[in-house]
Amino acid sequence: MGLSNLMIQIARVAAWEVAGLSRPLFILLLSVVFSFYIPSSFVGHPMMEIKDQLDLYPIAARDLSESIANAGVVKFYVPLILIISFSVMNTFTREFDSGLAKFYLSLPVSKLAVIAGKLLGSFLTIYSVEILVSLLYAYLLEPSNFLNYFLRLDSAITLLSRLFCELFFIFGVTTYICILAPKSWVAIVLSTFSLYSFLLVNELQPSLKWYLPPQVFCAGEWPLQFFGILFISISILLMLWSFYAFVRRLEVT
Repeated sequence: MGLSNLMIQIARVAAWEVAGLSRPLFILLLSVVFSFYIPSSFVGHPMMEIKDQLDLYPIAARDLSESIANAGVVKFYVPLILIISFSVMNTFTREFDSGLAKFYLSLPVSKLAVIAGKLLGSFLTIYSVEILVSLLYAYLLEPSNFLNYFLRLDSAITLLSRLFCELFFIFGVTTYICILAPKSWVAIVLSTFSLYSFLLVNELQPSLKWYLPPQVFCAGEWPLQFFGILFISISILLMLWSFYAFVRRLEVT
């Protein structure tokens, strides 16, 4: 199979996944995130919450995009754990439970294209909503300076990269667990607990929070950046192993 043909197959599967996920996930994620973000912008000074968030970071954010990214990485973490756990569980574990996974064997696409396309579709759907909500919140905080901040290349990279790293890490861990889990409820419990345990450690040992998710993805200086790279590398390895495990499990389904 040529690379171009594989990419076309992945794009088709991703389009199917987006079509199936976009409407319910957009509504759910917007509702959850708005409950975290939007109300605070109408209480007191609109920048007060962001300023409070910046006190948590060793390096103060210099512009609106960085402050939004830093606060967003922390605030998005718990909603994303729940949403991605249910999304990936529904995409993989439940399909194995119900026997729907056998349907993929009859499709004129490779097994690699199936898992890559399904993950890509889910990732792009949730990532798009993350960006949309972050930009909307930035507009509500500073409508007069909104375009000045986000038309700058460095500001856009700051926002997109930090949200991307957090989302990719959650997807890597959740996908690995959901593909290997024997039952849907096991996948939900294990993936949620595994990711939430980082927050528990941060609460018990605040001195470690800059070395663990989600704060590790906000680090602005070396050597703290090393730990962010380390967790992304772990996510890549888990994702690659998930690809292999999915193909093997699909063959014996």
